[in-house]
Amino acid sequence: MKTLLCGTCAVMLTTFAMPAAAQQYQFEAADDSVTTKLCIEAVKDNKYAVKRLMRNVGTTGHNLHKAKFAANHVRCNDLPISQFAYKYGADSTANYLNKFSYGENKIGTTKVEIKDLAATNKTIVILVSSSAP
Repeated sequence: MKTLLCGTCAVMLTTFAMPAAAQQYQFEAADDSVTTKLCIEAVKDNKYAVKRLMRNVGTTGHNLHKAKFAANHVRCNDLPISQFAYKYGADSTANYLNKFSYGENKIGTTKVEIKDLAATNKTIVILVSSSAP
């Protein structure tokens, strides 16, 4: 009886301990602009490439001004770039960009995440477009 009970407990623990599969996304650029490339690298959590691409965006001058310009004027799929990166789990890049963001471009302080436990493991393809003045 104890063996059956232990076996049942082990099966239940294994079943409930398995994490839900994370949704997979594939991002494709809608065009070949620098800002779209910046969006793609941000959502891929490639902070080095984001820093490099920000040098080619916006105003002339110091890199700090360019970083502030990119963080507050580049929009990816109608979201500020930091929020776009954060939405798809690129937390390192999102936090980096958030340092240069202000106002409504900043990432909120709370994060609500709803996981669909019945979700499939299909990859969702997202077409990424950007805009900047």
